[in-house]
Amino acid sequence: MALFDLPLDELREYRSASTEPEDFDAFWSKTLQEAREHDLDARFEPVDTGLSTVEVFDVTFAGFGGHPVKGWLTLPAGRTARCRWSWSSSDTAEDADCRTSTCCGRPPAGRTS
Repeated sequence: MALFDLPLDELREYRSASTEPEDFDAFWSKTLQEAREHDLDARFEPVDTGLSTVEVFDVTFAGFGGHPVKGWLTLPAGRTARCRWSWSSSDTAEDADCRTSTCCGRPPAGRTS
């Protein structure tokens, strides 16, 4: 369950005092162009979890600067059509409790899993 530090009506009206840096658009244009210059190199290694209702994959792909990004992909077992997916990865950079983040969406175009 998500936790918020303001009531919903205040969150709807909240505006940050932060301002966008002058080079914001240039930074992201350059960063995205650099990302297109290296191969995604996506790898999906099946993981035997002993679970019968899901298939789990240990996923690695090239992220920022080509550095590997790792996570788990969990899909319904026996799926026959496109399905929603869940991506979880741990942020272990000097963080002993390994925070976990999850995003949901559809598989990339052309993939059925």
